[in-house]
Amino acid sequence: MFLWWITYFSILITVVYGNFARKIYGGERVSTFSFPYQVSIQIRNYHICGGAIISNNHVLTAASCVLAEQNVVYGNIQILVGTHDITDYQYGKIHQVSYVIFHKFYNPRDNWIHDIAILQLETPIILMRRLSSAAKLPSRKSFSLRNHHVIGWGIDPILNELSTHLQRFEVQLITQRVCKGQYYREFVLSETQYCFIPFLPSTGISQGGGGSPIMFGRQIIGIVSIDSLDANQPIIYTHVFEYNHWIQNMMKKFSVLKSNSSDDLSIIVQHNNSMKNKLNDSHIDCFGFGKTVSQILEWYFKKNSESLNYLDVKFYLTSSKFTHRNLVIVGDQFGLDWTDFKIQRKTIIIVHGFLTNHDEKWISEMENAFLKWDDVNVVVVDWSAHGNTWNYYKAVVNAKTVSQEIVKFLSHVVNATLESGINNSIEWGPIHMVGHSLGAHICGITSNKFKKLNTKWQIKRITGLDPAQPCFKNSDILLDQSDAPFVDVIHTNGKLWSSFGLGLPDPVGHQDYYPNGGRSQPGCLTIQNSWVNLIIGIPKNAIEQAICSHGRSYLYLTDSIISATLNKQNCTFWGHTWDRSYRQAFNIINKLNYSADNKIEMGIHADKYSLRGTFFVMTSNAEPFCDITANNNDDYLTQLKKDFPNEIDD
Repeated sequence: MFLWWITYFSILITVVYGNFARKIYGGERVSTFSFPYQVSIQIRNYHICGGAIISNNHVLTAASCVLAEQNVVYGNIQILVGTHDITDYQYGKIHQVSYVIFHKFYNPRDNWIHDIAILQLETPIILMRRLSSAAKLPSRKSFSLRNHHVIGWGIDPILNELSTHLQRFEVQLITQRVCKGQYYREFVLSETQYCFIPFLPSTGISQGGGGSPIMFGRQIIGIVSIDSLDANQPIIYTHVFEYNHWIQNMMKKFSVLKSNSSDDLSIIVQHNNSMKNKLNDSHIDCFGFGKTVSQILEWYFKKNSESLNYLDVKFYLTSSKFTHRNLVIVGDQFGLDWTDFKIQRKTIIIVHGFLTNHDEKWISEMENAFLKWDDVNVVVVDWSAHGNTWNYYKAVVNAKTVSQEIVKFLSHVVNATLESGINNSIEWGPIHMVGHSLGAHICGITSNKFKKLNTKWQIKRITGLDPAQPCFKNSDILLDQSDAPFVDVIHTNGKLWSSFGLGLPDPVGHQDYYPNGGRSQPGCLTIQNSWVNLIIGIPKNAIEQAICSHGRSYLYLTDSIISATLNKQNCTFWGHTWDRSYRQAFNIINKLNYSADNKIEMGIHADKYSLRGTFFVMTSNAEPFCDITANNNDDYLTQLKKDFPNEIDD
């Protein structure tokens, strides 16, 4: 048993700390175009593993390259094809990986059995005989033990430094009986794990060669899996022939798959195209010009925003213990050591809207309310460099960039937490994103992107505060209930855009709340337009009323947090099931024909209720907005008559 643990521990150290960056050493530099099926798997232009093209849409590699036992985040995975130089981006072509398929029973804790993965690409590879072509799956189980080569990138044997050029070295396969009997006596090999040793003693695998194919001619015999720290131990590889049927079945199934079935013999690590594609193919059509014109406009405004960089999205961290904001920079110097951030807490992320920034009064009030409510991390995102422009269309285009920067920040937090040596048994707290107006849609896009990283840290809730209507009413990137396990939305200015409605009128979440009917809010400006406004054609008061109502959404949420903190029983935003009609709103206000069983709380406690649908909420016209005891029903009815003029029964 002692020998088993020694062997296991030596392999464990190698895999956990070196498996994702193993390289060939002592290999022979290959000639150009000699191995056109070989690819470099990269993260942000950094080579992490090798792989082999098996079709114009698929690459075969090791599961340990793309799925870490400790959920190490790599961000977006890509492959470089068509070149033997891993730094050659002029002639080589980058393909993004749309999702990863690995065997259902792969588990690095179970001796790394089934260490095999298929990468499906977003765009097909143009197969050419000399530049990029597919390798073949093995035609039989057994081959001769000689004349096999491992192909990959690694250490130049002459210069003894990292080589960017493809290399190979010859290996000798070892039968399972010999491998088990002479080498891995205490480490149990499965029926799909085989061994090889380098033919020359000065060659082998170091960092970066994981996932590299073992070739016999053009057939992939195996995939480099794990090696021991003991130089006398052979290297273990995954025997591809045992997975021929699985590979062919998965390539066929996931090329046409629309949804993931629970009985599949694989797991999708990165989400497939059955999700609404908020990442690449969506377009922003604010003016009804159609997809082509919209894409041209989006390209133009995105091109003119390229001078902005990641430092233009700022992240401010606070906690109950350290209420003073700490600015955290995303990049090489990222760190959380000087903050009080703890991953086991719930993390609140607040995202402002168009033409605002992190210094807004409502953000400070909401931030302080959260800190007094519970022991939480609060992150305030400032994307004003991308949003403080009077060109609203440009701000909408920049929203995609902002969401990507938030994903980078979240990924940095995950990596910093893992590198700190956190105990695996510690439960990671959920993420609750709160976004106002355009910020609500940024939350949705961010959640979709972050899901693809498949980390232990997860966005569990998104609260949309009157999500922006302009450019989003018929968009496929608007916030909706597919973005998180729980999405609650507060609609406070959901009129038609022609009537200066800044917020979405239609329900998009699991719970959609419509305070006072959701079109305009009591207490906002009611002064009629002056004759000067009418002559000029600018209804100033209508705009101010819209802005006021649009902003009530964040005041209502803050009020609910304060009320929950103080445990005010008489200050609750009760929501009643509503069909969005004037008649039912009238009945609710007058307490006619509604059941107390269909009543839930709007605000911070919304996630405690399983009821789903649309809900009517009454508020007061001044703070605290949740206290409606002094309100007169006639005031609500007067407001409703203005907002629903075509539905009033005579």
